[in-house]
Amino acid sequence: SISSNSVTGIAEDREGTIWISTLGGGLNRYNTADGSFFALYASGEKSVSPLSNDIYTTFLDRDGILWLGYENALGTFNPKTGKFSHYTSETEDLPSLGPVRQFDQSSDGTIWAATEEGGLLEISSASERIVSHRQNQSAPDSIASDKLASVLVDSQDRIWAGSKSAGITVID
Repeated sequence: SISSNSVTGIAEDREGTIWISTLGGGLNRYNTADGSFFALYASGEKSVSPLSNDIYTTFLDRDGILWLGYENALGTFNPKTGKFSHYTSETEDLPSLGPVRQFDQSSDGTIWAATEEGGLLEISSASERIVSHRQNQSAPDSIASDKLASVLVDSQDRIWAGSKSAGITVID
């Protein structure tokens, strides 16, 4: 059975495998052929395990890479190779992020991440460079709040960032 009843995200990869992120139970793989679950738990070997067993969201990008949102960190998992990569506030020189709540992808391959404390993250697919878009009172075109709950890339490639208390910011 699934490793935790606290499910935070579900994604299906190109092979039809269902990936389920949980709080407390790591990353679960559901085998549709036999109805079984297999959990991947955090361990000392970071390249082959989640960073934490508390995963707040999951997102499958168009290259088949699974993005995982943690507390003050994000990561990727390649289902084909079984390899994980992790990006933390410390290693990437980012502000405190809080929980990473949601991902989306724009047509140029850029990954966008909504964080609960660190604003909107823009992750270049080519360079893996991460830029944090933060609220700036003196810049009227900055995001409305650093406390985000959601992000969406629409059909015209506009980025919609939903905040917990300051409405929506749209980036063209």
